[in-house]
Amino acid sequence: MKKNLILRYFGLLLLIIGISLNIKMYIDKAWPTFLFYVIIIIGILQIIISILCKQMKKKWQILWLVLPITIGYIYLYQIAK
Repeated sequence: MKKNLILRYFGLLLLIIGISLNIKMYIDKAWPTFLFYVIIIIGILQIIISILCKQMKKKWQILWLVLPITIGYIYLYQIAK
């Protein structure tokens, strides 16, 4: 049964990106890695939501996919100001 594949694959992508960036930060001995932990947690949450929820409409999957990116962009924009 194919359910919530968009959300699951994007969560997997975020998880891989977060882990690889976190490893790179540790190798370069650079800090902070907190943002990369947040990316990993968001990826894991999206995977869990895609497994636990019944079939979501594609609109809702895309909303949950874009929401963390939008919130992160706004948060970083406000800090840079």
